[in-house]
Amino acid sequence: MTRSVRDFLNIILNGTALGVVAGLIPNAVLSTLFKYLGTLFAPGLFTTLTQAMYLLQFCNSSFSRSYRRTKFKIQTIRVSGIRSNSLSSKWIFNI
Repeated sequence: MTRSVRDFLNIILNGTALGVVAGLIPNAVLSTLFKYLGTLFAPGLFTTLTQAMYLLQFCNSSFSRSYRRTKFKIQTIRVSGIRSNSLSSKWIFNI
């Protein structure tokens, strides 16, 4: 099945938009809210929640990757193979 360039770019842009809307915007709002609430009361609790929000930022790219993976019908085993190869080659070429 061949895809046009327009379809390909639409899939990429839709995945990126999904990652921004579903991940970055709520994360930014909640972390800012937690910072503010931490100055008012229970600073230890809200500091922990703010740090958890920062850690969840690493999961944002998985939203867009999973969307694109399903649209391109890429199997998970292929993706993990590509990632492990690129990670190992990154370490090899950095040395």
